[in-house]
Amino acid sequence: DIKDRQCGFQIMTSAGLDVMYVGWELRCLMKLRSLQRNIVTRMFFVVFLKQSLQMNLQITLHNVSRAARRGQWTNQDLVEILSILGLLVTTLSEVLDALILGMSFLRLREAVITKVRDIGDDEIYALSAHVDDNITSPNTQFVEVLRETYKGSDLKEWYRATRR
Repeated sequence: DIKDRQCGFQIMTSAGLDVMYVGWELRCLMKLRSLQRNIVTRMFFVVFLKQSLQMNLQITLHNVSRAARRGQWTNQDLVEILSILGLLVTTLSEVLDALILGMSFLRLREAVITKVRDIGDDEIYALSAHVDDNITSPNTQFVEVLRETYKGSDLKEWYRATRR
């Protein structure tokens, strides 16, 4: 959505905070980096811990039950194999999420790489203003607006972090 509409950072205008075109590349990289962290963390816990342990347990239990039946195939074997296949489908859906994230980065890379290459490190890239939500003031009529300046080096650093 940010890339398609090219919504940059908010800036302070006479009418208040307004979204500008400038800085949409950095906002996209920031959001994608956040999404990357969430998916990698989820994959670690779901796939590498939960799924692998559960699959090992399922296979071990299947082997123990087959040994108890002296290797004879029964309907219970089919149920156990379907259970293992269900775990594989869940694992593949997590891998599919990772592939979709990788393709999203490639599409974003095409959109921002020119700006990343062309901008100088010390060149001011974007100005951002946002309301500080952490301020608890008794007077809610006034809010504090925080301003940040992003340089070309910030854009390049976020690009490198997202590319990893």
